[in-house]
Amino acid sequence: MDRSVLIVLLCLGSISSAFAGHTWSHDQTAKDGPSHWPGVCQTGEKQSPIDIRGATQDKALGAFTLTNYDSKINDNFTVFNDGHGFKVTFPAKFYNVTKGGLPGDFTTAQFHIHWGKVDERGSEHTIDKKEYAAELHFVSYNIRYGGIGNSLEHEDGLAVLGVLIEVGGSDNPAFSFLDSASRLTSPKSNVTIEPFLFDPILPGDKTKYFRYSGSLTTPPCSEAVTWTVFKDPVKISDRQVKLLRSLKLEHNKDMFDNYRPVMPLHSRSIKASFEVKVTNEKPTTPTAGSSAIKMTAVLSLPILLATSSFH
Repeated sequence: MDRSVLIVLLCLGSISSAFAGHTWSHDQTAKDGPSHWPGVCQTGEKQSPIDIRGATQDKALGAFTLTNYDSKINDNFTVFNDGHGFKVTFPAKFYNVTKGGLPGDFTTAQFHIHWGKVDERGSEHTIDKKEYAAELHFVSYNIRYGGIGNSLEHEDGLAVLGVLIEVGGSDNPAFSFLDSASRLTSPKSNVTIEPFLFDPILPGDKTKYFRYSGSLTTPPCSEAVTWTVFKDPVKISDRQVKLLRSLKLEHNKDMFDNYRPVMPLHSRSIKASFEVKVTNEKPTTPTAGSSAIKMTAVLSLPILLATSSFH
């Protein structure tokens, strides 16, 4: 394995070592599920994800400088089924994120994806309670701290760019790396793939986003993250999301619904880089036909929820 990739993996491993001795899962009915994650996961007041609502515009939030997100590094990427999700790692200090109101200069070390069993859920963040099929997180650490492990100890240690994902239409060429999932069905497996561009993975308009202070969404849930969630979702095809759902957990169990439920906002505020429109329109009286449709949707919601089950 290339030395630079190994260094990144050791840095990323420090996240798991901080939670050494504990097992955890995303299964909301299990004894090691999100409601039983220990420590700050339960006691913290800056936990992530959240439902994004009531944001106010902050004109100080400007455009990002995404260094080399439109370039290919001269090195391969490593893709993992890490037992909790789909993760891609690459050498740090090549892809960098600055400006955009971030508290420092950050270098991107990995990205990973959370997804649901069905298209109506799977994202970690929600917007006005709207859920998306999946969510991708670019994880960057503050270069002043030298690595992810040290960054976990500082509230300005990490910056994460969150991309909401919808399902529809033909294959998205920017997500062709998902084809590697067909070789990652076994838990704790990995493959090497050629590098690809990051910029096309992000929404076309990267100037519109939400910002708040939060945490990792998996143990140890360190409250060290400056969160950016882009307003506009991106799309992948039904075939591409099914590649993610083909991954397996231990004991050959299907991997899906690997997201943490939204957490209380507490005293935090949510900022937006754009003008947030607030409507006070009263709902119109529905017709008999539309009432029947809405009632069917309401009745089907508990059934959907009943099927539910890193940073």
